[in-house]
Amino acid sequence: MMTIRLEKKWTALFMALLLAAWICISASQVHADTSDEGAGAQPSEQSQIEPKASAAADAGQQSVTLKASVTQVKPGETFTVKYGFAGIVSNVYAQDITIEYDPAVLEVVADSIKSLKDGVTIVNDPATQTAGKLRVILASMGADHPVTGTGDILEIGFKAASVSKTTDSAVSITQVTLSNAQGEEFNLSGTSVKIKVTTGTTASGDVNGDGKVSIGDLAMIAAKYGLTSASSNWNEVKHLDLDGNGAIDIADMSIVAKKIIEQP
Repeated sequence: MMTIRLEKKWTALFMALLLAAWICISASQVHADTSDEGAGAQPSEQSQIEPKASAAADAGQQSVTLKASVTQVKPGETFTVKYGFAGIVSNVYAQDITIEYDPAVLEVVADSIKSLKDGVTIVNDPATQTAGKLRVILASMGADHPVTGTGDILEIGFKAASVSKTTDSAVSITQVTLSNAQGEEFNLSGTSVKIKVTTGTTASGDVNGDGKVSIGDLAMIAAKYGLTSASSNWNEVKHLDLDGNGAIDIADMSIVAKKIIEQP
């Protein structure tokens, strides 16, 4: 009887151990399956959040540039304005640009509008448009001529009109739409350059155009003393050459000083 009871106890213990082992194996298998499912979901989840590159996304990193060859002109004098880009990160193949100016103060010089980029051409006729507003459309001639990076693209010539008093004016880029080879369009913010048109009577000594002759005018001449018509920035400072001898010198300062003394 004792032997039978021991056998029953060992049998029950053995069965309990088998049941515990089965439970542990099942739990491990469930954990492994759950981990595999989580790991398998990661690539799909990652692919959903990867950003898609586009020209429009790049627009915030790019800007329009506008540069004038002078800051001040007399009636009848001409100057140029150059439109371009800075920091272009896309390959641009088409551009739609609107330029505005005051036609009472400035006029566009005939046949002066030209592309400055090889392989980029003007495809419309800006000369037929309304005074005070130009719309220029540019296109690249093939895949080998994208516009990218930084540089000048377009040049426009202007002429100063006659004014009764010194007038501050401006040439402005008011709209720029660009497109890449995939046809994605995006806009860039405009910009402007200021141009001062004088009455043409700079011999009066009022070189800063404030309506009087004072030490402010003298200081402007003194700061550019010694420059001549051979200087690289002569177009910007030649209005300070009051006697027209091709140099900013003591004679020009004397003209202003005399005017200052003569005033009450």
